[in-house]
Amino acid sequence: MPDFNVEAHWCCETVRHWQAKVEGHLVYWGPFPPQAAYGYGMICDCKGYRFRGTCRHVKQAEAMRCGWQAFVHGDEPTEDGKCPRCGGPVTAERYAV
Repeated sequence: MPDFNVEAHWCCETVRHWQAKVEGHLVYWGPFPPQAAYGYGMICDCKGYRFRGTCRHVKQAEAMRCGWQAFVHGDEPTEDGKCPRCGGPVTAERYAV
């Protein structure tokens, strides 16, 4: 079995945890029990999401979340250590390649 190389790559902190208010409802991106097998997802605290599993707030919030990853999108953090897309904080992630 071949060995993996571990490489560190920068990513926006919105990749792991993010939340926003959309029309008065809290939309959260991150790990949560209903989709633990799949990893991450977006949930909303409105009645429509609880009933259907999706809602307009989630669709609006998807456009607001940055989700930049140097490994996927290219670029590097700015000189002051910020995300090149949204200007937010960045963190280093380790990947096996």
